[in-house]
Amino acid sequence: MRVSMRGLGLVVSLATLALPAAGQPVQGFVSAALLVSWCGSELDLDREACRSYLRGAFDTLQALRDGGTGNGEICIPPEAPINQLELAAMRFAAENPVVPNQQGAIFLVEAFESAFPCEAPVKP
Repeated sequence: MRVSMRGLGLVVSLATLALPAAGQPVQGFVSAALLVSWCGSELDLDREACRSYLRGAFDTLQALRDGGTGNGEICIPPEAPINQLELAAMRFAAENPVVPNQQGAIFLVEAFESAFPCEAPVKP
């Protein structure tokens, strides 16, 4: 069985998401504060955890939008590079205080709504 280095990196990244950081309680979700700390970290492993979480959020939001069940308030270009998503999250965190115990997914929805709003429909 051949495994590419990229595939191996993804498996390792996903496995690390399941492990709590030392001294942090398991909460059942990734908090916004933890996500922001990963994205702002100098450690490669933390940055990959951030990007893996962003990719998952992006894929989910795209699937909801493409399936017609999204709310129509987020229009992330399908070709958006991961660093653009990371920048949007970090910019939002810098401009808005992170709510204690807020889920990372809720934080990203707010960040992406701010960074990637849909154009208002033209009224006839």
